Amino acid sequence: MSRLSELIAELCPDGVEYRALGELLDYEQPSKYIVKSTDYCDNFNVPVLTAGKGLLLGFTNETDGIYNASEDNPVIIFDDFTTSFHWISYAFKVKSSAMKMLRPKQGTENSFRYLYYAMKRVEYVPESHTRQWINKCSKFRIPVPPIEVQREVVRILDEYTAAHDELIRLLHEEMRLCEQQLAMTRNKLLTFSESERVKWATLGELCRIGRGTYITRKEIIPGAVPVILGGMEPAYYHNVSNHEGEAIVVSRSGVNAGYASFWNQPIFVSDGFIIDGSVDGVLLSYVYEVMRSRQKEMIAMNRGSGVPHITGKMLSALRIPVPSIASQKELISTLVGFSAKHKTLIHEISLEESYRKGSLSLVRNHLLSFPEKGA
Repeated sequence: MSRLSELIAELCPDGVEYRALGELLDYEQPSKYIVKSTDYCDNFNVPVLTAGKGLLLGFTNETDGIYNASEDNPVIIFDDFTTSFHWISYAFKVKSSAMKMLRPKQGTENSFRYLYYAMKRVEYVPESHTRQWINKCSKFRIPVPPIEVQREVVRILDEYTAAHDELIRLLHEEMRLCEQQLAMTRNKLLTFSESERVKWATLGELCRIGRGTYITRKEIIPGAVPVILGGMEPAYYHNVSNHEGEAIVVSRSGVNAGYASFWNQPIFVSDGFIIDGSVDGVLLSYVYEVMRSRQKEMIAMNRGSGVPHITGKMLSALRIPVPSIASQKELISTLVGFSAKHKTLIHEISLEESYRKGSLSLVRNHLLSFPEKGA
């Protein structure tokens, strides 16, 4: 029998008490910890956090209004709209007031770390964009076994979580190396020396560069056509298209301005450039691979003090090497093979990551599945 089983058999064989989170945790509004300036810099020392999935927004040099969390004085930051939350054990500031800072209530003998794990077992997805802690989440009931049992649960979950997090880190590192290898292969194949006597031309000379048709979310009629709105993935799916066939789409504005994607299906391009109609002797798929190899250069074209953006003039001036059509086909064939292997490996890594996260959730739920006393 495990140590946890022994403790349960000794201290709570007939079940445990269930209590609402609001009875166990106090909350604090984050107003005095909000950062004054969002001019973040990696050279600054104080992290600025959001309780959402992103967590770290950047670093600030502000020295007032810091929440001095530590290993001995941790805190849970709780997103009051999405209900996402994080365990924080270092000093920080926050971005907005849309969160709660959660700490154990004074006078209660419970493991704070146990309460954190028990919160993770709660399955709840908000149905409306309203503040959630006071009216909803604080009322969720969790099992509260004797403190000795809580500590043993925490010990097991801390060890399991640490091993899980290290494995996820290694998977992410493997994914990063895969991306790096593909980029290096593409760049090597598409780098031409002076001795190769490759013709050069601007993108504007080789292809037609057009603009999408801006559409709002309210105008979208749900369908199967991807809507390209400036992100790296389709923003919505519409029931009509404004382009069919091969096209390179380049995001025009926002954080992904300059990002290129290749499509060969009906699409609706909104906030982006449509590149098609390549001249004879030039494969559009080859032009796309060259643009992908110059992705950092294209993103660096961003202009504007507000929302970053690129212009058609900037894109038109991009210089493209143009080898023979036979060389283009050979390069594309090689890169397609590398890309296929890369996608397969990334998919396998993603499946492994999903499996590991599911495994951690199963272990946590099993350890926190106490029968309710008197039920």
